[in-house]
Amino acid sequence: MTEDLFLTWCSRLRKSGNSNRTNYNKHESVFCFLRWLGLNTKTLAREAPKFTEKEVEIFEPGELDALFSSLSDPYHSIVFQVLLMTGLRMPEAMHLEWNNFNFPRGTLSVRTKNDLGFDIKDRAERTLPIAAELIEALKVWKETHTGRLVLGTNNDTPNWNWLLLLKRLARNAGLNCGYCESCRKHRECERWTIKKFRATYITKLLPGGVDPRTVMKYSGHEDLATIMKYLATAESSDTQDKINSIVWRCPAGAPTANV
Repeated sequence: MTEDLFLTWCSRLRKSGNSNRTNYNKHESVFCFLRWLGLNTKTLAREAPKFTEKEVEIFEPGELDALFSSLSDPYHSIVFQVLLMTGLRMPEAMHLEWNNFNFPRGTLSVRTKNDLGFDIKDRAERTLPIAAELIEALKVWKETHTGRLVLGTNNDTPNWNWLLLLKRLARNAGLNCGYCESCRKHRECERWTIKKFRATYITKLLPGGVDPRTVMKYSGHEDLATIMKYLATAESSDTQDKINSIVWRCPAGAPTANV
């Protein structure tokens, strides 16, 4: 690989539309390969994508209660229930079909849909248990929505507008934070994202007694290190209780220990 060819690849990578993290990982993989070949990569380091690992963000219970209480359209309700209670990635939920569910067993299978042009990330199909509450909601939904796609449009095609829908519903319900740049400029709060439903699902499983490797299987992650980031968030409430129990200073007039 010549330097010019590598720089061309870097340029196309930046324009790919992938997330900064994805571009960073791809760049690191190629860099490792070039170093393994014994090539000098120092002159190419300036093209490395910038990426900062961010903390996992989840919805607080009060936020979810306020959102779901504001929903009057059954379609909106079932979409966000599925996202919250399955932890599916948005494309996975968009392409759900009724035959992906086994209601008697209480399971959901995530499968590739070649005819719809849908491939699962990392090409790893999986089956996960789902809550009885969601099963009952889906049964009710199915009574009037028997198209191929569970959460499709009126034309039975994948709905790509959930993010815009979520932001509009949060704004109408008065749930915008009011201080982020997106709120100030567009009245669309950056705190309301589809990805946070998935993160919230994972952090609900961990303190609920599901071990990290099983959570990794249900969520479709390929490494345990990623799940550990969610574990830190899931433990935050317990950690807060421990922090609150610490005596940081002695009350006025209380005896102090000799140092």
